[in-house]
Amino acid sequence: MSISSSVNPLISSLIEDGKALPQLLRDAKKPDNLPNIRSKLTPLINNILKTLQHPQIPSSCPENVIPKLFDKIQSTLQKFIDLDHINASFYQNLVSDINDIKSRTKFSTAGKSSPVVDLPSSGALAADSESTHEALTDDDYPNSDKLGQLHDNEKRCLICFCLFSAGIEVKKREPIHLWIGMDLIKDSIEGAEMLGKLVAEGFIERTIGKKKLYNRYKMNKHVLNMVVKDMNIHINNKGSLSILQQKQQHEQPEPQQQPLQPSSSVMTRRPTFIERVESFIFKEGQDGIKYLAGTLVLNKTENTLDARTSDRIPTKRNNIKALHLGIWDNNPKRYIMVEEMDTLKGLLKSMGHVCFLSLEGISGIVELPDSVYKLDNLKVLDLRGCPNLESLSEGIQSLKQLTHLDLSECYLLDHIPAGIGSLTELRVLKGFVINPEEEQGINENDNENESGNENADQERSSTISSSASFSELLRLKKLMKLTIRTRRMNFPTSNDLDILNEMDELTNLKIAWVWSSIKSPSAGTSGRFPKSLKKLELQAAPEHTMSRLLRLISQDSENSLEKLYIRGGRLWDLDMEMHSFREVHTVRLRYLPELRIDWDEFKMYFPKLSTLEILGCPNLIFFPCDENGLWEQFYVE
Repeated sequence: MSISSSVNPLISSLIEDGKALPQLLRDAKKPDNLPNIRSKLTPLINNILKTLQHPQIPSSCPENVIPKLFDKIQSTLQKFIDLDHINASFYQNLVSDINDIKSRTKFSTAGKSSPVVDLPSSGALAADSESTHEALTDDDYPNSDKLGQLHDNEKRCLICFCLFSAGIEVKKREPIHLWIGMDLIKDSIEGAEMLGKLVAEGFIERTIGKKKLYNRYKMNKHVLNMVVKDMNIHINNKGSLSILQQKQQHEQPEPQQQPLQPSSSVMTRRPTFIERVESFIFKEGQDGIKYLAGTLVLNKTENTLDARTSDRIPTKRNNIKALHLGIWDNNPKRYIMVEEMDTLKGLLKSMGHVCFLSLEGISGIVELPDSVYKLDNLKVLDLRGCPNLESLSEGIQSLKQLTHLDLSECYLLDHIPAGIGSLTELRVLKGFVINPEEEQGINENDNENESGNENADQERSSTISSSASFSELLRLKKLMKLTIRTRRMNFPTSNDLDILNEMDELTNLKIAWVWSSIKSPSAGTSGRFPKSLKKLELQAAPEHTMSRLLRLISQDSENSLEKLYIRGGRLWDLDMEMHSFREVHTVRLRYLPELRIDWDEFKMYFPKLSTLEILGCPNLIFFPCDENGLWEQFYVE
């Protein structure tokens, strides 16, 4: 369906004027442009207001779309005032004109809307959450009795969450990866269920910000103090490190209290709450003192990892099961660096029981020290956002227990070493790299300066031969989540899709394209995604590749895709006149400046749509999203 035939003339006019207004705002950031901008602004605003005075709103638009446009124009004028406060009165006169017309304008909608119930906006939810939080007293939080009603594994997870500072928001993956490393849960699905349970019981809060899809969590100080006290744990803040361990107890049990025998079929005495906690978080040393079976160490504020950091780590390093040295608090200003690799090597010395290791966001790590590859019990290795990481060694093959490997945003990492397929326990692999050279080999057409390029070609050839091929991932039979970064503009080809289709457990796939000048052969027109795939994210896909993949998904009657995220690229039309995404209920569209589509047409493509998020899509201003670009609703049966 073409734009001219699907978009109402009113909408077309407002779209064009709506694009001019933010452009003027961008130009206003240069003071020399302000006089010219003021001369253009008045006729532009008058033209918009003239259009809006007696509008016949299309049936595809919600009734409140015009008031929202008035509010948007007023907020934009406020930004002009901030940039040109000397002439504030000029802009205020325009605002007064808008208010006058807004108060006199009535809006009518042609057609009838669908029987739906709108959910409250995220802004309202945030306001309600804040006001509710302020009204809470100590009696509103869960007490010790409620803590005692939790199952043992829920208590364990709660203990681990205490490692994070009270009131500090953390992303969902932080506690989940920690729980996986501590052998408390199997995977992210079970982790999400655990978080939901603890949130429902009031021990952990899910924060609601400007965006409804805001997966961050925190623990209130009152709850943290209660858990620390009732579960007899100790959080030792050594400088900038936070160390969670059990308090050492020298007190001997009373003579009449016999220790529980796990093999006994009859319990002669009901254990106290503290004893039940000790039964799964303690071990008894030779000196009769009970210690925490696993110590957890978190970098709270350390910005430079050096010898002093090593001194703050507990001497009994063999007890450490979780070591989080990287960024965890989602603070964009946080910067952590390691001065020398020997420092990192020393930090990991004698930590044979570490199951969770995070170096997220740490600068200065060009390659991992060999000591990392000797952590035989490691299950979670988080290297996300290490800006200087250039390579992994083949030693990665020795981490046979690894279930989660995160290499996201390691942009200098140009290949993954061969042998990654031997990590058969992997369930999550983020940041797998696919290069065009692996498909085409060394460019034989480049014959200039042949002798000068000989060494470079040999190096490239060596890299290609030591890189893991995409087909090697077929050995990862338990793989559920995969993210790929590729410079192959034709990825995935029909052969690549055949490989993906054999990944029977894959439910979550993200592909990010990085522009490359290397020409790729035809990708083919056939293929299908795995039937198990529930979530697909496409980032910066070339236009022809995006259209091809969307067509393959929509034409596959057996696909079970539920979430579709598209970010960046030159997508301008979904181009699905005869097809639809039958099961997709959540769509996220970000930074698609050329995408044009009518709301009614969009809903035809997604008949089960319940959640929509839009950001940076200027031509979709008539979609019924709130001020944060969110739309949610459910249909009444």
